[in-house]
Amino acid sequence: MNNYKNKIHVLICSLLLISSTFIFAQTKKEQAILELLQDMGIATEMYMMIESMEDIFTVYLENEGLDEEFIDGFIEELRSEESLNILMELAVPIYDKYFTSNEIAALSRFFRSPVGKKYVSSTPILTLEMERIGEEWGNAIVVNYLNNN
Repeated sequence: MNNYKNKIHVLICSLLLISSTFIFAQTKKEQAILELLQDMGIATEMYMMIESMEDIFTVYLENEGLDEEFIDGFIEELRSEESLNILMELAVPIYDKYFTSNEIAALSRFFRSPVGKKYVSSTPILTLEMERIGEEWGNAIVVNYLNNN
């Protein structure tokens, strides 16, 4: 079990090292992308994604023979601000690939506008409601399929 902890610590330290390299090597566009991601509330969305996947992580790690203390620590590490910042850093090249500097600036203006801020503040509840109706929709399809087959 300590072997798993050591591997996790090495992985986290490696990610921190890579992340710190990104921080010091950022172009103006990359910095603008990071600011856009912050304006978009991406960290909150990532946190919610981790929350929704917590059960999956727990089952997987339990199946690997890891104890509850380790699993709780791992989940806590995933939720940490530092970990979420690393994930945001890793998202920068993706946005860089698909958006020009002008498009990043336009998106930033939108997300800093009143309607953009409302979108960001509404996203968590919208996501929860969409998950709920998605689950209901999926259940209805299963019932319909079972009734017809």
